[in-house]
Amino acid sequence: LVVTLEQFINHSEVDEAKRLEAHKQLGDVLFTHLERYEEAIEVFATILQADENNAEVITHLETLVQFEDYRGGAARLLCPYYEQMGQVEHQIYTLQVLAEQQSTDSEEELQEKVAYLHQIAKLYLNASAFQEAYDTYQQAFFVAPRSEETLQALTELVSASESWDVLIQTYETLLTQVFDEDVVANRSRELGLLYWQKSQNIESATATFEKAKTAYEVLLGSIDF
Repeated sequence: LVVTLEQFINHSEVDEAKRLEAHKQLGDVLFTHLERYEEAIEVFATILQADENNAEVITHLETLVQFEDYRGGAARLLCPYYEQMGQVEHQIYTLQVLAEQQSTDSEEELQEKVAYLHQIAKLYLNASAFQEAYDTYQQAFFVAPRSEETLQALTELVSASESWDVLIQTYETLLTQVFDEDVVANRSRELGLLYWQKSQNIESATATFEKAKTAYEVLLGSIDF
């Protein structure tokens, strides 16, 4: 049956309405009867291009998003549907799935991960869920500590309420997790300024500036003049 449906779909003289119906039959067979889920997701993607609110496809995808091996592909198709329908909680869930699927070993995937996290944070902000937004931006900062965009978002959130101790804690946690001397040097300097200017903690500021100084010296020592 699969072969017959595929041949019908690929026939040049088939009109689009009949081709779409054949895709729906093929997707149902692959999903329900053969459990060939990866192929089914590809067919579902084609169906949604022509029938973006197809209830049966959405139901199948909501099942597949629960499966570890297929959740990424299912979430990618569900996310725009949830956005269109205004289902924010579901949209956030699919974005979280997509963020989790991205590796931090690849620069391209790392940037995608950060982009997904930023989308989630903005959805939280729109819902006035400020703590969740901060936590999400913080997660992005921890995975990509060089991101000035993320740091700006964190700073804007704490500055609105003058909760500088929260940002200081984020910096402190970050500096226990990173070993890149460039990141350590720059973020230590910034943390020192926060101690100095926002909490008037001169002792901590001095110690943190010293840490930044040490990191800068390591960086200078690694330069081949």
